[in-house]
Amino acid sequence: MKIAIDIRNVGKNRTGSEVVVLQLVKHVIRKDLHNKYYLLTDTHDRNVLEYISHVFDLNTNKHVQVVSLFSPHRVFWLLFGVSMFLRKTKIDVFHTEYIVPFFIPSHIMVLTHIHDVSFADPIIRPMINRKDLFILDLLIPRSLARADRVIAVSLYTQDQLKRFYRLSESKVSMIYNALGYDIHQKTECKDAIAKVRLKYKLPEKYIFAIGTMQPRKNIPFLIESFARIATRIPDVDLVLSGLRGYNFDTVIEATLRRYPEISGRVHFTGYIDSHDLHSVYRGALSSAHPSLYEGFGLPLLESFWADVPVVASEIPAYKEISRKAALFFNPHEIDHCGEVLYTVCTDKSVRKELLKQAEQERKRFSWDASADSFMRLYTLNSDDR
Repeated sequence: MKIAIDIRNVGKNRTGSEVVVLQLVKHVIRKDLHNKYYLLTDTHDRNVLEYISHVFDLNTNKHVQVVSLFSPHRVFWLLFGVSMFLRKTKIDVFHTEYIVPFFIPSHIMVLTHIHDVSFADPIIRPMINRKDLFILDLLIPRSLARADRVIAVSLYTQDQLKRFYRLSESKVSMIYNALGYDIHQKTECKDAIAKVRLKYKLPEKYIFAIGTMQPRKNIPFLIESFARIATRIPDVDLVLSGLRGYNFDTVIEATLRRYPEISGRVHFTGYIDSHDLHSVYRGALSSAHPSLYEGFGLPLLESFWADVPVVASEIPAYKEISRKAALFFNPHEIDHCGEVLYTVCTDKSVRKELLKQAEQERKRFSWDASADSFMRLYTLNSDDR
């Protein structure tokens, strides 16, 4: 059987979605040696292609081929590039994310992977660029209709898909994500923590938050919450990691200007290399996750495996993933968040209990188990779709 997987996000520093595709594909191609895999990208950049070859170990995995369907614009990818390749190569299964390309023959099984449907939520929609909303509103319903199976990354996302797009129970499969990096990194020592502290100019004690700096990530709220308690924890700083890219939340800078007394205690690292991430977590006093909406929550799992206590907004996906392994706060109540941050930084018994719970929760998520679930979907016959 010939299986094509859309890996366009790999090598582009797109945090969550890149991590999911990278880890999933690595585990699938390692486990499934019987089928032929085609990994589809849209770049001719030599450095990116070399990275892809390395990360998927193409010298060993001879049943895997990277195909560069270069396109000057994503419209050409959607309208022509993918469908032409799938027809010519006689692909049996095509696995993509969100938007399904046009003109894919009906005999090809299509899976689309949905990480969240924030663009359908009435509270989050105003935070999204109007042009993006227009495209999503136009193409997502069509993509979900064409897909033979829709993959949700959590029970919450599965419920949201059914609610907003009226998908049937049989069409949606829930498959959890897992740890964002290879588990062997957990063996890193104190020297590695010291090196990342120097590399990213990290303070001695810090609360760590990671994610794209878009409005729904609620970073200004976190900064203001930290400001409310900063004088009570004078030896603790706030470290924010993420790219100031597309749809950057400009309120972040405005919030910092309102609190000049903490300007030297809020640190921006930019993008953190994947091989450094575990050590950055390990060096933190706590990790904080103030998002208003998520479909899953990879940083929570990364925190669990790094043995760093978690504080998080009480949104459905976070509560599903963490259960009792996080200290929750209302993402609209600044004082509440501030008190939770203060508690996790100062109460050793709370920290100990959170780590105990995290050790139990992290066992529920495995890329091996998720890869097995995807491989079962790939082999469904037409009667099972």
